[in-house]
Amino acid sequence: MKEGILILAVCAALASCADAPVAEPFLLPENVYGAFAGVAPEIESRLAEEAVRHLARLYPPAETLLDFQQEIGDGDGFGQALLRAAQVDGYVIRRNHVPGTPPRCGRKPAPRKDGETRHPVPACYLVDGVGGWLRLTLYVAGDVWSRLFAGEAGGLRPAGAWTHWSER
Repeated sequence: MKEGILILAVCAALASCADAPVAEPFLLPENVYGAFAGVAPEIESRLAEEAVRHLARLYPPAETLLDFQQEIGDGDGFGQALLRAAQVDGYVIRRNHVPGTPPRCGRKPAPRKDGETRHPVPACYLVDGVGGWLRLTLYVAGDVWSRLFAGEAGGLRPAGAWTHWSER
């Protein structure tokens, strides 16, 4: 009898956790977007190529304008590599960050206007890591895509599939 009551109490506690609302858990403050892993330029280029390859599966380059909402400075090796790789792949890039204002990474794209040839898609990124592990997170059009990579001697290997979070 006591076991049954204990099991019922545990189930009730777990059920209350499962029903808790999620309030935009992946949207970050302004100063958190960017590349903070401090890896070699070759690794940043490989990460950027992986990011663009994934974006191309979701948003066709010929129809998409990547509207970056964060600051991408000259010292941001990953950001610069991402811009180059995206342009080579056929994306049009717009750097739309206004200094002193928070990025709008979590917003959904506006509806396509008449005569608009490329649809603007708001985008931000975060590259961070610890102990040989790197995490690449893309904030694109209100969705969050993230993938873990294992840094190896002179190389990079995906350590899992892309994960996805969306409000939809």
